[in-house]
Amino acid sequence: MKVKKAEYIEDYKIKIIFNDGVVKFVDFKPFLKNAINLLIPLLDVEYFKNFSVDDTTICWPNEVDFCPDLLYGS
Repeated sequence: MKVKKAEYIEDYKIKIIFNDGVVKFVDFKPFLKNAINLLIPLLDVEYFKNFSVDDTTICWPNEVDFCPDLLYGS
């Protein structure tokens, strides 16, 4: 499973389109609830918005990413 495209929606929500055409609206707030270490910068919504899609998933400038299978199951 791979992330093909992603678009910021609001708050901590991202619309994700996977390579099989499935579209998911993923709320990252539960993933960030107990943020530690590298996840802490993602608590800043402006930083959170600064993601990109690499060959497989969503990633942030500090090299944080989420397994695409986890996102697909959300």
